[in-house]
Amino acid sequence: MKDLKELLKEKYTDLAKQADLINPSSCCGGGTCSNTAALLNKGKDKNEADSGIKINFKKGNPIQYTPIQSGEVVVDLGSAMGHDCFIARNKVGDSGLVIGLDITEAMIKVANNSCDKHGFQNVQFRLGDIENMPIASQKADVVISDNTFRMLPDKKRGVSEIYRILKSKGRFCISDIFWKGTYSESALKAAEEWVGDMSESIPKDLFLSMLQMQGFSNIQVMSEEEIIIPDEVLLDFMSDSELVAFNKSNSGIFLVTIYGDKPDCGQCSSCTCM
Repeated sequence: MKDLKELLKEKYTDLAKQADLINPSSCCGGGTCSNTAALLNKGKDKNEADSGIKINFKKGNPIQYTPIQSGEVVVDLGSAMGHDCFIARNKVGDSGLVIGLDITEAMIKVANNSCDKHGFQNVQFRLGDIENMPIASQKADVVISDNTFRMLPDKKRGVSEIYRILKSKGRFCISDIFWKGTYSESALKAAEEWVGDMSESIPKDLFLSMLQMQGFSNIQVMSEEEIIIPDEVLLDFMSDSELVAFNKSNSGIFLVTIYGDKPDCGQCSSCTCM
């Protein structure tokens, strides 16, 4: 059986090919940026074997909550066709640098084609895993990620990697789906049907604890929005009585945006946080 990363690679490879066919000259790598959600859901049905990616909710916007200055280095984790990278480029200017990291070779190709088309010299797209980033230590001023981190099997490693690549006094902002309360197997299956694979998703408080234990400071929940799963979707996986009990509980899934800083660790040549 294929693992989640392999399924994601296949899904995003198909998406990249479709996007390239729609409009390879787009600034987002295919069509318009608004086409992405439609492509992700194209041909969707509940019996689809690979349902790891769905867009039944408003995606996060980590750039909105992250101050980005001219000349800074920004790293986007799970950059896909480069949409957020091109927005970040406008903020860092010609003197800055934006690096997009993605595990899908086809997405990297589409994003690089967009760079070539528009002559962007300060945007790079790299093939690699968040758990083992091909990025130098203390390289980034800002790290952003939107709806990618929950897919990581080893989130502690991913958090450690963010800490490693951030400069002293650097900052991160992550938007992703977290759950709270007690989730039964049937409720989890319903959540996966509505938002995609939840097998690696964790409670928000556990993730916040990971960030704190890693050494990040000024950790803040910038936004939190519940994703409502329709009753008709829930009833595909649970009985009427289970639905009543679930709706009375405090359980739920939430799109959460989290911000944090890497502390000032003094002289980087002798820094112990690498």
